[in-house]
Amino acid sequence: DEQTAVSSLQQLRSRALVDQKTPWSITEALGRLGDDSVIPDLLQLLYQSSHEVFSMTAETLASLGDRSIVPELLELLADPQIDKEGRWSIASALGQLIDDEANLRTLVDFLQEPEIASPVLRALWIACRRVGVRIFKMDGLTGQQVEIEKWGLVPNL
Repeated sequence: DEQTAVSSLQQLRSRALVDQKTPWSITEALGRLGDDSVIPDLLQLLYQSSHEVFSMTAETLASLGDRSIVPELLELLADPQIDKEGRWSIASALGQLIDDEANLRTLVDFLQEPEIASPVLRALWIACRRVGVRIFKMDGLTGQQVEIEKWGLVPNL
């Protein structure tokens, strides 16, 4: 059954630290099964994996669609210990998961970091298109201001 498969894959992944490709494949398989019970393990894997596994883990988390992990991913995006490629992967996952104004505003703040501004801009574009909002960032004499405006969903072309 599916639960047995998930459990077996989790056990294999935890033992498969010798070969770089095995944890990547197992993480991909866990994502394809679509079982939310693997989310805590995947979040832990973000803290202890190579770039390739990190990237697949972030992609898998996004594909599972659990928006409750957005705050933790935003914290990881801010973590200077995570390399540029890892932060790019997190930004991509956030683009698929963010669905509220508060988290959009938090993501806008990361545009100030040149190292990750490009993937953050792409994440904002994806999230705004899905949620149906536009973001306006204004700099003026009174300081920085971010406006978020509803505009409706764009039909798929």
